[in-house]
Amino acid sequence: MLTAHEISIRVRYCETDAMGFLHHANFRDSGSESGCHLSSSVPCPRYDDLLTLRTQVERVSAAKIEHSYRLSRNDQVLATASSVLACVDKSGRVQRLPESLSTHAP
Repeated sequence: MLTAHEISIRVRYCETDAMGFLHHANFRDSGSESGCHLSSSVPCPRYDDLLTLRTQVERVSAAKIEHSYRLSRNDQVLATASSVLACVDKSGRVQRLPESLSTHAP
């Protein structure tokens, strides 16, 4: 069984945020493209399947929030992922999280 797969993907303009960075929502699409080549041991979701996407805040620091994600169908985990959202200014320098985000953090 194939246990790893790697592809090269060029970031398209439509996949970036206002700062020109790849928007985190588009990582899913990149992962899907690569994952299609990886394994068929877990059946892919089909039309009209009811899926559960659990998002968990794992860590919060002065300038970043770390999330984990679990996609499941009928308690069978189909995919897991994580992301780190960092607060930066227009030049890419790290900034403190806005109070509106840091005060709601666990």
